[in-house]
Amino acid sequence: MPEEVLFAGKTFTVPDPRHTAVLPGQLGYEKRDLIRLLGEHLSPDFTVLDAYAGVGIGTYLYLRAGASCLAVEKDAEMFACLERNLRGERAVLREQDNRRTLEELLGRGAAFDVIDLDAPGDFHEQLAMSFRLMDSGYLWLTTCEYMHIQRNLNRSTLERRYGAGIEELYLTRDRYAFQEMVSRHVEAIGSTAGHEVQLVHHAIGRTAVRLLFSVDTTVPRGLTDELSARERYFGPRRTGQAPS
Repeated sequence: MPEEVLFAGKTFTVPDPRHTAVLPGQLGYEKRDLIRLLGEHLSPDFTVLDAYAGVGIGTYLYLRAGASCLAVEKDAEMFACLERNLRGERAVLREQDNRRTLEELLGRGAAFDVIDLDAPGDFHEQLAMSFRLMDSGYLWLTTCEYMHIQRNLNRSTLERRYGAGIEELYLTRDRYAFQEMVSRHVEAIGSTAGHEVQLVHHAIGRTAVRLLFSVDTTVPRGLTDELSARERYFGPRRTGQAPS
């Protein structure tokens, strides 16, 4: 049953109450605030591909920051909410599997300043294609794969993806080491695509990691200063771990 929720001064329709649960969460709030902060340091009219748009809350924040957006969502119920929530906004909405969308965009030679992969599941095929849709800019990645490590799931899949080092993480369940492993993986894929990719910021929650990468671009000093002062760790820390 659709439900309405107020966020950032706007009423959003969501498919059911479960989709409102993430709104008050620390990492969810941090993600949305980081979108706002990044927008303040980008040129006007920057372009965004929101490849996992959901009901459009993240897309809406990009639009508020001055972006023009392509928002992609394959779930029919979610897409119906997306259309309603962004009616009248400067966004192109597409109800489609994002891999097909990415393939079509590559065929047209499209390019974006920001690509946001807020993936509920596997994002690795989309990641490789995304780097081919950027000349320079920023790539956001959210992964919930750490939850698989916590629950001792999909070990062979993650080992194929990240290498034998993942075995130790299933023993230690070290969130910080997992973030570092994902960062190296993303940077390596970007390098294969001919890009210089650097981790700019990360935020670690109990089950998810949110990472911002620069792609062939110099991060403005003001943005670097603001990000360096922000909290990066949410939930339990390992002994001796200080905020950074």
